[in-house]
Amino acid sequence: MTYNPTLKYIQDTIDYIEDNIDSPMDADTISSHVSLSTSYLKKIFKAITDISLIEYARARKLNHCLKLLSESSMTISQIAFQNGYDYEQSFSRAFKKQFGLSPKYYRDHPKEIKITPKLDLSFIFEIKDALIVKPVFKRLPAFKIGGLRHHVTLEDKFKYKPSRLARDFHFNHKKSIQNPVRNNDYYGYTLPDPLDDMATYYYTGLKITEDSILPDRYQAIDIPEQTYIVFRFIGNFDPIDITWEHLKTIWDYRDKYLRDNPDIKKCDYGYFEYIDSRKCSKTYCEMDIYVPLNL
Repeated sequence: MTYNPTLKYIQDTIDYIEDNIDSPMDADTISSHVSLSTSYLKKIFKAITDISLIEYARARKLNHCLKLLSESSMTISQIAFQNGYDYEQSFSRAFKKQFGLSPKYYRDHPKEIKITPKLDLSFIFEIKDALIVKPVFKRLPAFKIGGLRHHVTLEDKFKYKPSRLARDFHFNHKKSIQNPVRNNDYYGYTLPDPLDDMATYYYTGLKITEDSILPDRYQAIDIPEQTYIVFRFIGNFDPIDITWEHLKTIWDYRDKYLRDNPDIKKCDYGYFEYIDSRKCSKTYCEMDIYVPLNL
Protein backbone atom coordinates (compact mmCIF):
# COMPACT_ATOMS: atom_id res chain seq x y z
CA MET A 1 0.00 0.00 0.00
CA THR A 2 1.48 3.33 -1.07
CA TYR A 3 1.39 6.22 1.40
CA ASN A 4 -0.82 9.00 0.10
CA PRO A 5 -0.93 12.34 1.98
CA THR A 6 -4.42 13.16 0.68
CA LEU A 7 -5.85 10.19 2.53
CA LYS A 8 -4.10 11.25 5.74
CA TYR A 9 -5.59 14.75 5.48
CA ILE A 10 -9.09 13.28 5.22
CA GLN A 11 -8.52 10.87 8.11
CA ASP A 12 -7.11 13.70 10.25
CA THR A 13 -10.21 15.74 9.43
CA ILE A 14 -12.55 12.92 10.45
CA ASP A 15 -10.62 12.39 13.70
CA TYR A 16 -10.58 16.12 14.51
CA ILE A 17 -14.37 16.33 14.11
CA GLU A 18 -14.87 13.35 16.44
CA ASP A 19 -12.44 14.69 19.05
CA ASN A 20 -14.09 18.12 19.05
CA ILE A 21 -17.68 17.11 18.54
CA ASP A 22 -19.07 19.46 21.22
CA SER A 23 -17.04 22.51 20.13
CA PRO A 24 -18.03 25.24 17.66
CA MET A 25 -16.85 24.05 14.29
CA ASP A 26 -16.55 25.66 10.86
CA ALA A 27 -14.55 24.88 7.73
CA ASP A 28 -11.80 27.40 8.52
CA THR A 29 -11.29 25.97 12.02
CA ILE A 30 -11.14 22.40 10.77
CA SER A 31 -8.78 23.17 7.89
CA SER A 32 -6.38 25.08 10.14
CA HIS A 33 -6.03 22.03 12.39
CA VAL A 34 -5.15 19.74 9.46
CA SER A 35 -2.84 22.32 7.84
CA LEU A 36 -4.67 22.68 4.52
CA SER A 37 -6.36 25.60 2.84
CA THR A 38 -10.10 25.66 3.44
CA SER A 39 -10.97 25.56 -0.26
CA TYR A 40 -8.69 22.59 -0.95
CA LEU A 41 -9.89 20.59 2.06
CA LYS A 42 -13.52 21.19 1.12
CA LYS A 43 -12.83 20.06 -2.43
CA ILE A 44 -11.01 16.82 -1.62
CA PHE A 45 -13.35 15.95 1.26
CA LYS A 46 -16.39 16.16 -1.01
CA ALA A 47 -14.63 14.34 -3.86
CA ILE A 48 -13.57 11.41 -1.67
CA THR A 49 -16.53 11.04 0.70
CA ASP A 50 -19.42 12.32 -1.48
CA ILE A 51 -20.60 14.59 1.36
CA SER A 52 -19.56 18.16 2.00
CA LEU A 53 -17.25 18.90 4.92
CA ILE A 54 -19.76 21.11 6.72
CA GLU A 55 -22.69 18.75 6.12
CA TYR A 56 -20.67 15.90 7.61
CA ALA A 57 -19.44 17.90 10.63
CA ARG A 58 -22.98 19.15 11.30
CA ALA A 59 -24.45 15.66 10.99
CA ARG A 60 -21.90 14.16 13.38
CA LYS A 61 -22.51 16.94 15.92
CA LEU A 62 -26.28 16.44 15.73
CA ASN A 63 -25.85 12.69 16.14
CA HIS A 64 -24.04 13.49 19.38
CA CYS A 65 -26.88 15.81 20.45
CA LEU A 66 -29.37 13.06 19.65
CA LYS A 67 -27.54 10.76 22.05
CA LEU A 68 -27.56 13.41 24.79
CA LEU A 69 -31.31 13.87 24.37
CA SER A 70 -31.79 10.14 24.91
CA GLU A 71 -29.22 9.38 27.57
CA SER A 72 -28.78 12.54 29.66
CA SER A 73 -30.96 14.72 31.86
CA MET A 74 -29.59 17.92 30.31
CA THR A 75 -32.14 20.45 29.13
CA ILE A 76 -32.41 21.22 25.43
CA SER A 77 -30.86 24.63 26.08
CA GLN A 78 -27.92 23.03 27.88
CA ILE A 79 -27.36 20.59 25.03
CA ALA A 80 -27.50 23.44 22.53
CA PHE A 81 -25.01 25.65 24.37
CA GLN A 82 -22.64 22.76 25.18
CA ASN A 83 -22.46 21.89 21.51
CA GLY A 84 -21.62 25.31 20.18
CA TYR A 85 -25.07 26.72 19.37
CA ASP A 86 -25.59 30.31 20.52
CA TYR A 87 -29.35 29.91 20.84
CA GLU A 88 -31.70 27.04 21.54
CA GLN A 89 -33.75 28.12 18.52
CA SER A 90 -30.82 27.76 16.12
CA PHE A 91 -30.10 24.30 17.54
CA SER A 92 -33.76 23.29 17.15
CA ARG A 93 -33.82 24.49 13.53
CA ALA A 94 -30.65 22.54 12.69
CA PHE A 95 -31.97 19.45 14.48
CA LYS A 96 -35.30 19.56 12.66
CA LYS A 97 -33.61 20.08 9.30
CA GLN A 98 -31.39 17.06 9.92
CA PHE A 99 -33.92 14.65 11.43
CA GLY A 100 -37.35 16.00 10.45
CA LEU A 101 -38.59 16.66 13.98
CA SER A 102 -37.77 18.98 16.89
CA PRO A 103 -35.49 18.02 19.81
CA LYS A 104 -38.42 18.30 22.23
CA TYR A 105 -40.61 16.04 20.11
CA TYR A 106 -37.84 13.46 19.83
CA ARG A 107 -37.23 13.48 23.59
CA ASP A 108 -40.95 13.06 24.30
CA HIS A 109 -41.60 10.60 21.45
CA PRO A 110 -38.44 8.61 20.58
CA LYS A 111 -38.60 7.06 17.13
CA GLU A 112 -36.39 5.47 14.50
CA ILE A 113 -34.10 8.08 12.90
CA LYS A 114 -31.50 7.81 10.17
CA ILE A 115 -28.09 8.97 11.42
CA THR A 116 -24.73 9.67 9.77
CA PRO A 117 -22.04 7.22 10.91
CA LYS A 118 -18.38 8.12 11.31
CA LEU A 119 -16.75 7.84 7.91
CA ASP A 120 -14.68 4.74 7.25
CA LEU A 121 -11.92 5.23 4.67
CA SER A 122 -11.26 1.53 4.20
CA PHE A 123 -13.29 1.78 0.99
CA ILE A 124 -10.46 3.83 -0.58
CA PHE A 125 -8.11 1.98 -2.94
CA GLU A 126 -4.71 3.61 -2.73
CA ILE A 127 -2.14 3.68 -5.54
CA LYS A 128 0.96 5.77 -6.17
CA ASP A 129 0.02 9.49 -6.01
CA ALA A 130 -3.67 8.64 -6.50
CA LEU A 131 -6.82 7.16 -4.98
CA ILE A 132 -9.84 5.30 -6.32
CA VAL A 133 -13.04 5.95 -4.36
CA LYS A 134 -15.79 3.44 -3.67
CA PRO A 135 -18.24 3.71 -6.57
CA VAL A 136 -21.67 5.30 -6.56
CA PHE A 137 -24.65 4.70 -8.83
CA LYS A 138 -26.12 7.40 -11.09
CA ARG A 139 -28.88 7.63 -13.67
CA LEU A 140 -28.09 10.04 -16.51
CA PRO A 141 -30.58 11.34 -19.08
CA ALA A 142 -29.72 11.02 -22.76
CA PHE A 143 -27.18 13.52 -24.07
CA LYS A 144 -24.87 14.18 -27.01
CA ILE A 145 -21.09 14.30 -27.31
CA GLY A 146 -19.40 16.13 -30.17
CA GLY A 147 -15.78 15.52 -31.04
CA LEU A 148 -13.28 13.33 -32.85
CA ARG A 149 -13.47 9.59 -33.43
CA HIS A 150 -10.29 7.50 -33.16
CA HIS A 151 -9.55 3.85 -33.84
CA VAL A 152 -7.61 2.31 -30.96
CA THR A 153 -6.06 -1.16 -30.98
CA LEU A 154 -4.97 -3.13 -27.94
CA GLU A 155 -1.35 -2.30 -28.80
CA ASP A 156 -2.27 1.39 -29.03
CA LYS A 157 -3.65 1.29 -25.51
CA PHE A 158 -0.40 0.04 -24.05
CA LYS A 159 1.40 2.83 -25.89
CA TYR A 160 -0.82 5.34 -24.04
CA LYS A 161 -2.63 6.39 -27.24
CA PRO A 162 -5.94 7.23 -25.48
CA SER A 163 -4.11 9.50 -23.03
CA ARG A 164 -2.30 11.25 -25.88
CA LEU A 165 -5.55 11.66 -27.79
CA ALA A 166 -7.23 13.22 -24.74
CA ARG A 167 -4.38 15.71 -24.30
CA ASP A 168 -4.38 16.53 -28.00
CA PHE A 169 -8.12 17.20 -27.95
CA HIS A 170 -7.83 19.37 -24.83
CA PHE A 171 -5.04 21.56 -26.21
CA ASN A 172 -5.72 21.60 -29.95
CA HIS A 173 -9.31 20.72 -30.84
CA LYS A 174 -11.98 21.44 -28.24
CA LYS A 175 -11.85 25.17 -28.94
CA SER A 176 -13.12 24.40 -32.45
CA ILE A 177 -16.53 23.34 -31.07
CA GLN A 178 -18.87 26.31 -30.92
CA ASN A 179 -21.48 26.58 -28.15
CA PRO A 180 -20.73 23.40 -26.18
CA VAL A 181 -22.58 22.87 -22.90
CA ARG A 182 -19.32 23.62 -21.03
CA ASN A 183 -15.91 23.99 -22.57
CA ASN A 184 -14.24 23.03 -19.27
CA ASP A 185 -15.42 19.42 -19.58
CA TYR A 186 -13.85 16.41 -21.25
CA TYR A 187 -15.56 13.20 -22.33
CA GLY A 188 -13.68 10.15 -23.53
CA TYR A 189 -16.29 7.67 -24.83
CA THR A 190 -15.57 4.07 -25.88
CA LEU A 191 -17.54 1.90 -28.32
CA PRO A 192 -16.61 -1.45 -29.90
CA ASP A 193 -15.21 -1.93 -33.37
CA PRO A 194 -17.69 -4.46 -34.83
CA LEU A 195 -15.00 -5.79 -37.18
CA ASP A 196 -12.23 -6.27 -34.62
CA ASP A 197 -12.77 -7.70 -31.13
CA MET A 198 -9.38 -6.37 -30.04
CA ALA A 199 -10.02 -2.76 -31.04
CA THR A 200 -12.37 0.06 -30.06
CA TYR A 201 -13.53 3.44 -31.23
CA TYR A 202 -12.63 6.21 -28.81
CA TYR A 203 -14.39 9.57 -28.98
CA THR A 204 -12.71 12.64 -27.51
CA GLY A 205 -15.25 15.40 -27.08
CA LEU A 206 -17.51 17.78 -25.23
CA LYS A 207 -21.17 17.62 -24.31
CA ILE A 208 -23.20 19.46 -26.95
CA THR A 209 -26.77 20.54 -27.75
CA GLU A 210 -28.67 21.29 -30.95
CA ASP A 211 -27.22 24.81 -30.80
CA SER A 212 -23.62 23.57 -30.88
CA ILE A 213 -21.64 23.79 -34.13
CA LEU A 214 -19.05 21.15 -35.06
CA PRO A 215 -16.30 21.46 -37.69
CA ASP A 216 -16.71 19.24 -40.75
CA ARG A 217 -14.63 16.28 -39.64
CA TYR A 218 -16.06 16.20 -36.11
CA GLN A 219 -18.86 13.79 -35.23
CA ALA A 220 -21.83 13.86 -32.88
CA ILE A 221 -22.78 10.73 -30.96
CA ASP A 222 -25.96 10.12 -28.99
CA ILE A 223 -25.56 8.69 -25.49
CA PRO A 224 -28.78 6.95 -24.36
CA GLU A 225 -30.42 7.40 -20.99
CA GLN A 226 -28.58 4.95 -18.79
CA THR A 227 -27.79 3.80 -15.26
CA TYR A 228 -24.08 3.79 -14.45
CA ILE A 229 -21.75 2.67 -11.73
CA VAL A 230 -19.28 5.53 -11.31
CA PHE A 231 -15.69 5.13 -10.13
CA ARG A 232 -13.82 8.27 -9.06
CA PHE A 233 -10.06 8.62 -9.57
CA ILE A 234 -8.22 11.36 -7.65
CA GLY A 235 -4.58 12.13 -8.33
CA ASN A 236 -1.96 14.51 -6.97
CA PHE A 237 -1.01 15.71 -10.45
CA ASP A 238 -2.31 17.51 -13.53
CA PRO A 239 -5.07 15.55 -15.34
CA ILE A 240 -3.06 15.75 -18.56
CA ASP A 241 -0.59 13.39 -16.85
CA ILE A 242 -3.12 10.56 -16.54
CA THR A 243 -1.64 7.55 -18.33
CA TRP A 244 -2.89 4.23 -19.63
CA GLU A 245 -1.36 2.65 -16.52
CA HIS A 246 -3.71 4.74 -14.39
CA LEU A 247 -6.66 3.74 -16.55
CA LYS A 248 -5.68 0.07 -16.44
CA THR A 249 -5.51 0.25 -12.64
CA ILE A 250 -9.02 1.67 -12.60
CA TRP A 251 -10.31 -1.04 -14.94
CA ASP A 252 -8.65 -3.75 -12.80
CA TYR A 253 -10.26 -2.25 -9.70
CA ARG A 254 -13.60 -2.06 -11.53
CA ASP A 255 -13.41 -5.69 -12.64
CA LYS A 256 -12.56 -6.90 -9.14
CA TYR A 257 -15.38 -4.82 -7.65
CA LEU A 258 -17.86 -6.31 -10.10
CA ARG A 259 -16.58 -9.85 -9.50
CA ASP A 260 -17.08 -9.29 -5.78
CA ASN A 261 -20.60 -7.99 -6.47
CA PRO A 262 -21.98 -10.40 -9.11
CA ASP A 263 -25.50 -8.94 -8.95
CA ILE A 264 -24.17 -5.80 -10.70
CA LYS A 265 -24.17 -6.49 -14.44
CA LYS A 266 -22.14 -4.11 -16.58
CA CYS A 267 -22.50 -3.48 -20.30
CA ASP A 268 -19.43 -4.34 -22.37
CA TYR A 269 -19.19 -0.88 -23.96
CA GLY A 270 -20.55 2.62 -23.77
CA TYR A 271 -18.36 3.60 -20.84
CA PHE A 272 -16.70 6.97 -20.65
CA GLU A 273 -14.25 9.12 -18.70
CA TYR A 274 -15.41 12.53 -17.53
CA ILE A 275 -13.20 15.39 -16.30
CA ASP A 276 -14.32 18.85 -15.20
CA SER A 277 -11.13 20.90 -15.51
CA ARG A 278 -12.56 23.60 -13.22
CA LYS A 279 -12.01 21.18 -10.33
CA CYS A 280 -8.44 20.38 -11.37
CA SER A 281 -5.04 22.06 -11.18
CA LYS A 282 -1.37 21.34 -11.81
CA THR A 283 -1.32 19.31 -8.58
CA TYR A 284 -4.83 17.83 -8.50
CA CYS A 285 -7.00 15.83 -10.86
CA GLU A 286 -10.44 14.33 -10.49
CA MET A 287 -11.79 11.93 -13.10
CA ASP A 288 -15.04 9.93 -13.04
CA ILE A 289 -15.37 6.65 -14.96
CA TYR A 290 -18.98 5.90 -15.94
CA VAL A 291 -19.65 2.20 -16.58
CA PRO A 292 -23.14 1.45 -17.96
CA LEU A 293 -25.16 -1.30 -16.31
CA ASN A 294 -27.58 -3.91 -17.60
CA LEU A 295 -30.68 -3.46 -15.45
